[in-house]
Amino acid sequence: MKAKDINPSENSAEANRIRLQLLRSLMNFVHDEASESKIFDFGFRKLAEIFPDFQITFSKRDKLDKPTKHILETPLLINKMIVGVLRMESSNAHSWTDFEKLILCDLADYLSLVIRDRRSLERARESEQKFRQLAENIQEVFWMTDPAKNQMIYVSPAYESIWNRSIESLYENPMSFIEAIHPVDRERVIAALPQQASGTYKQEYRICRPDGKERWIRDRAFPIRNDQGKIYRIAGLAEDISDQKAYETKLKEVQSIVVSNAKMAALGEMAGGVAHEINNPLMVILGKLGQLQKWADENNDLKANIQSHLDSIAKMVDRIAKIIKGLRAFSRNADLDPMVTSKLSQIVTETLELCLAKFNHASIELRFDEGQFEIEVDCRPVQISQVLLNLLSNAFDAVQNLENKWIEISARKVGKDRVQLAVSDSGRGIAKEILVNILDPFFTTKEVGKGTGLGLPISQGIIEAHQGRLWYDEKSSYTRFIFELPCSKKI
Repeated sequence: MKAKDINPSENSAEANRIRLQLLRSLMNFVHDEASESKIFDFGFRKLAEIFPDFQITFSKRDKLDKPTKHILETPLLINKMIVGVLRMESSNAHSWTDFEKLILCDLADYLSLVIRDRRSLERARESEQKFRQLAENIQEVFWMTDPAKNQMIYVSPAYESIWNRSIESLYENPMSFIEAIHPVDRERVIAALPQQASGTYKQEYRICRPDGKERWIRDRAFPIRNDQGKIYRIAGLAEDISDQKAYETKLKEVQSIVVSNAKMAALGEMAGGVAHEINNPLMVILGKLGQLQKWADENNDLKANIQSHLDSIAKMVDRIAKIIKGLRAFSRNADLDPMVTSKLSQIVTETLELCLAKFNHASIELRFDEGQFEIEVDCRPVQISQVLLNLLSNAFDAVQNLENKWIEISARKVGKDRVQLAVSDSGRGIAKEILVNILDPFFTTKEVGKGTGLGLPISQGIIEAHQGRLWYDEKSSYTRFIFELPCSKKI
């Protein structure tokens, strides 16, 4: 039966059979190797078999012509946009039937699907190619797993060069990378794995390679969600940071040397004051001993006076012991000392023993209320003493030539678990153009040979290592540095 003999209202079964046969023919013809033009040609031939009296054409345009008795058109739609127009044209005036319209729409719909799918597939292939080009040429390891870590979906080739293990071994056992993690770091990394689903996973750890070498890895991960918002992939990026870690280690070694040199410079700077500090008590001791000897020779009934002098001698000896203890503590490396619970009053008092004579000799008033410092902190006392000594030394240099010269140490509790210590002096503050560089290493406003420019940066590093912070108080009318520490967690 020819299409022109079909009346859809009277023979819809035959009409549907022809429509279904057309779609089956198109579906059987379409395959991965068939181009869009070949598919169009095939569709036109099949349509011509159904409608041999009409001319069938396709044009790439985004609107339809005005319908006439000679022309029937239908659009090809992709994402609701017209990408082309199918046309059937009759040489004579023709009243277009519903069947003819349905067949033309069927072909247009199917070709629209083919074009959309082909273009989507082409974009997907291009995206995949770009992704592989990127993943296979970056130095980092890009990886992707299922949320349960049961399947390694993808791992980039850099894995083999960094881990010195085959990619196939990781595909076979996605958790095998755990075996490569250094035993010291392994438990921490395993405990952090659940963070991958929240996007907060970021770990640095060492791996042990089969060739015996160790490498440092920085590993990050984030979740990938499907259209329903459910996590169905975990993707990550692991990079080799061994060179960076080696540089950091070397930098710490250099900083340790610099800190040691800075300590020695500070010790040399206060050597004169220390000598004076020790010499004076010794002179008192010698003088009191001479008096005791003389009184003992002249009168045996002076026990009370002798006892008083003995107490004075004991006090001076105790002072000498504190000074020597402070010097010995300050001159050694405290970086590896454990955190201990200490009273700020003891740290401040022992620090002042090292510089009190220097302040007195320069007629600098020292303001210090020991009652403010009855607060305990978990710290390395030697390092906190070093910070205080540096701030006091800077304050001394700033005020020693002023007419009104004083230095004040104060403390106050902030909130429930923080304490602030402030070192203020009678100077009129720091100029803004200098302030921007005040914490930069090797920046100093002192004369050549008097300052290293390392005191404040080192102090800042020490305080930050104690989970605190150090800053210059720009609101103060005088020169004022503050550092903040967490109070002791010990109840």
